[in-house]
Amino acid sequence: MVFSKLNSPHELPTTTTKTDMALRASARSSSLFKPLARWYQKQVFGKMAEFGVRYEDLLVEDDDLAKAHAWAGKDEMAMRDRRIKRAVDMSMKHTHLPAEIAAVQDPGNMYLSEHLQEAKQLREERELIQG
Repeated sequence: MVFSKLNSPHELPTTTTKTDMALRASARSSSLFKPLARWYQKQVFGKMAEFGVRYEDLLVEDDDLAKAHAWAGKDEMAMRDRRIKRAVDMSMKHTHLPAEIAAVQDPGNMYLSEHLQEAKQLREERELIQG
């Protein structure tokens, strides 16, 4: 369905499709959700800092992530294992990191993102080649 709109008597009519209207509504809603998304991310990262884990420590394991783990350094993977073990231990004991230590934690520090992106690209290329 196409709607015509005249902004002034001297203008030519402009047409607005449902797609245009949906895109405008989407832009308005995304601007409304950005503050909510920032607030939610702050809440989640705060909880993760209480346990000392990073976002990428908690990703669901799949083939791409397994390759990214294999490509990451041994030190980085050892630190990841220690963070996860510490978080599980604190969760079982119903405790958290002390506030001064939790304050310096950075759950948003992405250490696997480059390797993960590369693994996804390789998988997608392989799927395209194999058909």
